[in-house]
Amino acid sequence: MLARDELQQLVSAYCRAVDRADYDTLRSLYHPGATDSHGSFSAGGVEQFIAQLVAAEPYVRVSQHNITTTNFTLEGHLARGEIYCL
Repeated sequence: MLARDELQQLVSAYCRAVDRADYDTLRSLYHPGATDSHGSFSAGGVEQFIAQLVAAEPYVRVSQHNITTTNFTLEGHLARGEIYCL
């Protein structure tokens, strides 16, 4: 339960960092070597994802993540997550 709560806090911190365009905080939330898949928007490393966010800034007037569903799979020290948001 503690691990799931920590993952939920991570999701909230992620959403806050993206919505505020706080890319230093966003970088700090990823484990070294992590990958991030946002469908057709971006897939790959963290720096690639942040570059896509920066490129999108002129076209995004407001960023507001509203989390709807979180699914986490925990196996020892490994976790995978799928998060739905509007």
